Amino acid sequence: MRRSVGYVADGPEPWAKAMDDIVIALMIEKTGDGQPGENPLRTGRGYGAIRPSDYSISYGKPAQARSPEIMDIQKRMIEMALKKGVAPRVEVGSFELAKPFIDMGVKHFCIGWDVSIIYGWCNQNSEGMAKLLPGLARQKIAPKDGVIPG
Repeated sequence: MRRSVGYVADGPEPWAKAMDDIVIALMIEKTGDGQPGENPLRTGRGYGAIRPSDYSISYGKPAQARSPEIMDIQKRMIEMALKKGVAPRVEVGSFELAKPFIDMGVKHFCIGWDVSIIYGWCNQNSEGMAKLLPGLARQKIAPKDGVIPG
């Protein structure tokens, strides 16, 4: 079963058009041959998503995505992408963090992350339900031996 049955698109024609409009994206997450982003950016197509959190792990500096060294690598990758005609995409936690990248020429952004958005939504709604059901204590599901109960 495909998404063309109406799950996402409104029938086969819009689904086919959506498939024609697909953009090729390269995720730059790992170190390569010592030249950050050089090989993936050779194609000059689509865009390159610069992911400093994942890149910092591969670079040997986990949890240091905003360190000056990793930020400098990200800046060089962005400059290289723009020079090669590849639109860079940058991930930021909020729109306020986008300005320096916009000043560099970046036009494509991912603002926020699915995991944190879903986590926030679940917390907000579970707290709301807890207020509607005051006699019930909010229970946190904690995995036991790696398995979530029930």
